[in-house]
Amino acid sequence: MVDLPQPEGPRIETNSPDDIDRLIQSRTSICS
Repeated sequence: MVDLPQPEGPRIETNSPDDIDRLIQSRTSICS
């Protein structure tokens, strides 16, 4: 398997609050 960078990984800590908020919103819309 090839190690591809995951969008939701430890690197989320280096993202800006805007990116984190957008990620949370996208994940919420996918789950609901």
